[in-house]
Amino acid sequence: MRIGPRHDHIRFLRRNAWLPFERLLDVKRHDPEYVDHALAPAFYAQAWATVYYAMAVNPEFGERMTAYVRELNAGGSTVKAAERLIGAVSAEANRDIATYIRKRRPLPVTSLPVVAPASLEQVS
Repeated sequence: MRIGPRHDHIRFLRRNAWLPFERLLDVKRHDPEYVDHALAPAFYAQAWATVYYAMAVNPEFGERMTAYVRELNAGGSTVKAAERLIGAVSAEANRDIATYIRKRRPLPVTSLPVVAPASLEQVS
């Protein structure tokens, strides 16, 4: 899987305020940040930046993100999963990601191998 710079998202994030990290993790399909044409660009840009940061910049954060998704898929507590994902005060996670994205330099493309699960029963 490859993830690279989204210049539209980078421009947006460099010029606008970010959602609090807890809100970013809590947005549902019916929420204004997801569906409203004025609010959705912030959500989509910041969601991309978070995944990009986890994959390309901070592998430790990426490992916690993978564990977070697994925990949610297993029906775990969203609050406890989010606390483990953040691994620090959420404002610090937001600040670290924003600082990296806002630097004026080219952002690299990164890739991760994707492996098929042993069986679909284990995934569901």
